[in-house]
Amino acid sequence: MLDRKKMTRRIIGPAVLGLAFGASAQSSVWEVRADGNRMYVGGTCHVLRESDYPLPREFETAYETSGLLVFETDLGGLNDPEVQRELLQRGVYQDGTTLQEALSAKSWKTLKRYCHSADIPPASLQALKPWMAVLTLMQLELQRLGVDQEGVDMHFYRRAVEEGKQVGRLEPLSKQIDLLASMGEGHEDELVQQFVNDIASTSEMLTGLLSAWRNGDREALQELLNRDMKRKHPELYREIIVERNRDWMDELTAFARSPETEFVLVGAGHLVGEKGVLHLLEKEGFRVTRLVAAEE
Repeated sequence: MLDRKKMTRRIIGPAVLGLAFGASAQSSVWEVRADGNRMYVGGTCHVLRESDYPLPREFETAYETSGLLVFETDLGGLNDPEVQRELLQRGVYQDGTTLQEALSAKSWKTLKRYCHSADIPPASLQALKPWMAVLTLMQLELQRLGVDQEGVDMHFYRRAVEEGKQVGRLEPLSKQIDLLASMGEGHEDELVQQFVNDIASTSEMLTGLLSAWRNGDREALQELLNRDMKRKHPELYREIIVERNRDWMDELTAFARSPETEFVLVGAGHLVGEKGVLHLLEKEGFRVTRLVAAEE
């Protein structure tokens, strides 16, 4: 049985995926400077394995140096029963429609075959809309692979609250719920088929992704997180990455120019590529350099 609060935390957020081998010379934390002011920007993975801790030292340095932590959305609101209720209401058919009826016969057969191979009763998904079914199955696969730890953003959110640091967000939870609820809209069969086609390579992809994230490899992150989506689903890429990055820029540039030091934590996929936050900040004239923490 899925834990509703845990499922809500993992479903909401930028991409649900985002190798820890001790100290690293690089990480996904960058320093943004202008006119003597400073802001840190960190790329996050929203779910991690126990072995992915401790995080690279650069995350700790940025956290300790900053007076304000800024996240994609209101992480504290994820435990709000109203938010959980809205997410589930929008992800569950309210009129008696079933998942089988919403999909073509071919897609339903493909999904059933996968469920049987994963020891999941297909009937348990019948009330779910395709996007919710896919995200639920992905969470179960991540749990099977041992990806059961909270991600970078929630880790630092909890610390900030416990230690009395100021926290902020770039967009409301309603924005992320709207994005999820529209995922695959009009292309439900394609969404399901792609999930089944890709699920077998989740472990390999996750290993590569976490390695690229830990080392701050912008090119590898772009390849793993964005390039395929941009090519196959340009509208989805535009909505999830391009438009949101653009919408955040006014606040990000204001943070970077303020005398206070902020630590902005967003999904790693938002930072990389020509439409990524780091490149957009560089175009605005900010100096963006990778943060390298002092050796302990």
